[in-house]
Amino acid sequence: LNQILQVMNAAGNIIFTNLPIIFAMGVAIGMAKKEKEVAALSAVIAYFTMNAAVNAMLVNSGQILDDGSIADFVIQGTITSSVGIQTLQMGVFGGILVGLGVSFLHNRYYKIEFLLIFCYP
Repeated sequence: LNQILQVMNAAGNIIFTNLPIIFAMGVAIGMAKKEKEVAALSAVIAYFTMNAAVNAMLVNSGQILDDGSIADFVIQGTITSSVGIQTLQMGVFGGILVGLGVSFLHNRYYKIEFLLIFCYP
């Protein structure tokens, strides 16, 4: 019985651990007018990009040290690991912001087609 409950606990925890990325996708899908699949993929990419950019800023400012540890002067609990990237603890709010930004950009630019012009010498 204990092993079954541990498996159920792990299955539930994975959802709550990744709730920000689920919210980013959900908001982007819900707010997109057309081509919702593209909006969902864009939200995932934007969420990864946001976390990587925040990580780079934390490393550049000296809050995350070169060995990956957190500096002593950083307030406890402000930096966490999200999808394997050390970033600020933004929680679901960060996912909602990403979803809103992606849906705005998606609704505005999803119908743009790029024209490739090949120049031959």
